[in-house]
Amino acid sequence: MKKVLFASDGSASSKKAQEAVVSILSAWPEVEVTVLHVITESAMVMSSNIQPQLLWDAETAVVQEVKEAVKPLLDDFPNRVTFRTERAIGSPAHKICEVGEQTHADLLVVGSHGRGTVDGLLLGSVSHGVMHRAKMSVLVVK
Repeated sequence: MKKVLFASDGSASSKKAQEAVVSILSAWPEVEVTVLHVITESAMVMSSNIQPQLLWDAETAVVQEVKEAVKPLLDDFPNRVTFRTERAIGSPAHKICEVGEQTHADLLVVGSHGRGTVDGLLLGSVSHGVMHRAKMSVLVVK
C-alpha cells in the first residue's frame, strides 16, 4: 500500500476515520495520504439568486473548519499528507471515487454516519456510495 485517499467532512465520523489514517501512517512509513474535502453543489443552488460572495464565504468557512479538523495529520506527517478540495454536483461519492482513481489510491478511507439499513436505503450515504462505486479497497470507519 502506497497511497491512501481520506475523505473528510470534519464530522465526528470523519474524526474517527482520521484515527484509522493515523494508524495507517504510523504502521506504514512509505504511505502517502491525500485528505479530500468535497464541496457539493446542487443544481438548485447554482441556478438560484443567492449572491456568489455569500456562497464563497460559506464554502471558505467550511473548508477552513475541515482543514482545522485534519491539522494534526498535516502537522504530524508534513511530508506525507496533503489537503485537497474538490467540487461536485450531487453526491460526493462520485467525486471521491474519481479522485481516488486520479491519485492511484490503493485505499479509500471514509467515516460512516452510522445510518441503519432502512435510513441508508431511503437517504443514501456517502460511504455506501463509495463502497459500491470504488475500484479500489474501501475502509469505512464507524
